[in-house]
Amino acid sequence: MNGFQDWQRRLTAHLRDPEAHPAPEGAEDRRIGIYRRLVFGNLSRLLGAALPLTREQLGKKRFGLLVRDFLRGHRAATPYFPRLAGEFRKWHEKAQPSRPNDPPWLGDLILYETEKRALQRMPEPPAEPAIDPQGDVVAGIPAPSPLLRLLTLRHPVHKSKDGALADAPPETPAFLLLRRDRAGRVLTQELGVLTAGLLALALDNTRQTGAALLKAMLRQAPPDSRDALSKQGREQLRRFHRSGVLLGTRRSADAPSATSAGSASKHPASARLGA
Repeated sequence: MNGFQDWQRRLTAHLRDPEAHPAPEGAEDRRIGIYRRLVFGNLSRLLGAALPLTREQLGKKRFGLLVRDFLRGHRAATPYFPRLAGEFRKWHEKAQPSRPNDPPWLGDLILYETEKRALQRMPEPPAEPAIDPQGDVVAGIPAPSPLLRLLTLRHPVHKSKDGALADAPPETPAFLLLRRDRAGRVLTQELGVLTAGLLALALDNTRQTGAALLKAMLRQAPPDSRDALSKQGREQLRRFHRSGVLLGTRRSADAPSATSAGSASKHPASARLGA
């Protein structure tokens, strides 16, 4: 490593963590101070704009300390500013076990905000010939939209606008459906446990009809309640279709649609369950 490269490395370490790494010899502190403020200030503004609820719940000081820890400890894998929030989430998920002083709800809130942001930025998917938009989602194989996420969160972070979040989670987790509607808005809907379970089955399914999914889900239900629950489930599948959560039905069980991403033919939302 030549002298200039070593100087750059020392400067970078100093800008990331001024307390642990002194500025390179010969650098004028007044000028280096400008860079320190620019690097931290720009990163704080970018992350604050991407995670406004997180910033509001933590407050300016605690949010700034969190950003400083991120700057100090993370090596980003992308040069693109719009992806910084995703990098921040990856860092926090990895660092969380060693951060006992973070609020218990912080990981859930970061996940919620980054998933909403990712949905907002996703390109509009092309129409798929393998999907029949007029298909019967009960009699046929339901095809979910790629523009949704299903989250299971211990803390009701979607209610953070109503006031400060409580550290103690409720007994029942929050099942949240995030979806982008036809107008481009990202909507949040809280689901009941049965509705969330039915949608989760549909997300990972490329072979079974909606009726078959319902039947499989209700095997554990009391026998005297199955007929009523089955009726409710059929109605819910049709509501999902009308709202765009389900695009229609697959024309062939042997030709999974692109809405089921990944080598395991799983919808991208299914990876968020139990996060």
